[in-house]
Amino acid sequence: MLFNLDDFFEGVTDEECNGTIDYKISQLLIDTLDAMSRVSGESLYVINYLSRGFLYVSQNPLFLNGYLREDVLKMGYSFYEKNLPQEDIDMLLEINKKGFAFFYQQPIEDRLKFTISYDFRLLQKNKSTTMINHKLTPILLTPKGNIWLALCSVMLSTEKKSGNVYINKSGVLHRLRYSFEGKRWRSTEVVSLSKIENVILKLSAQGLSNKQIAETIYLNINTIKFHKKNIYQKLNVKNITEAIVFAHNNYII
Repeated sequence: MLFNLDDFFEGVTDEECNGTIDYKISQLLIDTLDAMSRVSGESLYVINYLSRGFLYVSQNPLFLNGYLREDVLKMGYSFYEKNLPQEDIDMLLEINKKGFAFFYQQPIEDRLKFTISYDFRLLQKNKSTTMINHKLTPILLTPKGNIWLALCSVMLSTEKKSGNVYINKSGVLHRLRYSFEGKRWRSTEVVSLSKIENVILKLSAQGLSNKQIAETIYLNINTIKFHKKNIYQKLNVKNITEAIVFAHNNYII
């Protein structure tokens, strides 16, 4: 399948707008995102849907995938063509189409409250792949309520396969999962941990061993191991490192 830039914008509502943003506002946004990327270590970028390119790309190397920031900014959406397997590009096209259809069904006053999350592979120069988790949320709408700018966050994923598409709404305890088989969104409960499981996971993220966690919260070390086993089962992961990444990517901690 040949790459067609227009395919990435199928479902985007067109609007007569020149797509330019006031320079002072634009520079403030860029400076703020640079600061956010420095303190969080996250890879961030901003899509301008009206100009069909990237307004901003952070210096974090994960999304840059070996390129300079300036190169990725110039490439824009062609970055995906150069750095994703074809089947993942096809998946993104389907996600975009279904995601925009859902977005434009929502009341305008709610449209900035949604985040879509999914996993896909980045191709490395040695032909290996890195699975990443990609989140996208609108940050600026046009006067008619159409999507103008969207902030994207890229992190490592613990998933083994691409997909895992979810839509979350701020302040809502359930989320929607996209079914590629059924071509529809299905409501699903957000995974939750008990209070003690949450504490143990946070202490583990700080680098504490089972013994140190037990001493910190005054529990037996076997009790800590028991709770960790429950955490792995709930999050469907194999170890504490995967649990921490999954919990971070899915708003659990």
